[in-house]
Amino acid sequence: MAGLLDSKKRFVDTVITAEGRRQLAAGGFQIRFVTFTDKDVFYGKDTASGSIDQSELIQLEAPSMLPSDVITLETNLFGNAIADVVSGVSSSNGEPLSVLDGKLVQFTSASKNVITGSEYQSLMKEIINSSLTNFKSLETIATLDPFLDDQNFRITANSLDFEIRNDNIDSFCSLPEAEIDRDAESIDQDRHLSHLDNYKYLPPRNKPRSRKDEVGSLLAIYPNNSQADITTLEDYENEVKFLPRRDIHFTNTSIGNNLVCQMYDTSGDFITPLKAIDFGEFATGDPERPTKRVYFVGKLFSPATNNNKTAVYVNMFTLEFD
Repeated sequence: MAGLLDSKKRFVDTVITAEGRRQLAAGGFQIRFVTFTDKDVFYGKDTASGSIDQSELIQLEAPSMLPSDVITLETNLFGNAIADVVSGVSSSNGEPLSVLDGKLVQFTSASKNVITGSEYQSLMKEIINSSLTNFKSLETIATLDPFLDDQNFRITANSLDFEIRNDNIDSFCSLPEAEIDRDAESIDQDRHLSHLDNYKYLPPRNKPRSRKDEVGSLLAIYPNNSQADITTLEDYENEVKFLPRRDIHFTNTSIGNNLVCQMYDTSGDFITPLKAIDFGEFATGDPERPTKRVYFVGKLFSPATNNNKTAVYVNMFTLEFD
């Protein structure tokens, strides 16, 4: 945003970025949050009035294609990561990098090269770290908490390891190996979405014929092919009680503890942003930890990437915030 500001007028110039235009064309453009920055504001002193008259300066439009505008990698219709230019990251020969359908690509005037192997793994760490770098470069206007001596966000662990072996697979998994096309339920049958009305078992019924018949008779016998529902905190705890667990404590954070999380799968030579399902917030009955927020995180396989006629969700991690 850019413009002239005085006590009576507000001129706001809003420019949609290239990513915003892509989402607008795909019908997925949504504005959820707004932040303000004074990064490009000119503060000049004047002896008489205290500040320079901004109307006497040349006013520039808001830039619309800064690489640093990308905080988290976006995805296309197939769920693959995309980015026109990755800010602050370049190849070994100094060329800019792009993310095309989940692949790290270097474009030159004469060719397009896909980066793989050890160079891919090294650059991927920089790409993930660029999210924080780009966020800081926005220079967002915020409020410092006067009650916190330390304004930095601190946690007890920066990395966690989960060891998956045959012996612990057998202890909590009835099907150690599964084929996406053959064994995995479609997304409309997956219990990780059973708490949402859109994915509930809703067989068609006739209209009620009397006051005693509140719901009406079934139109026909329709089998329920969905997995067992997970709708309560007890259902969820039974689901995860045998899974390996790791804890991270926020040793220093703000009072509101507002967090932004993005998880990626960077194995092989392909980057995939993982999908998060908000399972909801639950009362625990513990006065020290009264509520718990649960998210399921995993991969979404679109019909174009598997032989099923519908999408398939595979849960990989479960996040608890309490």
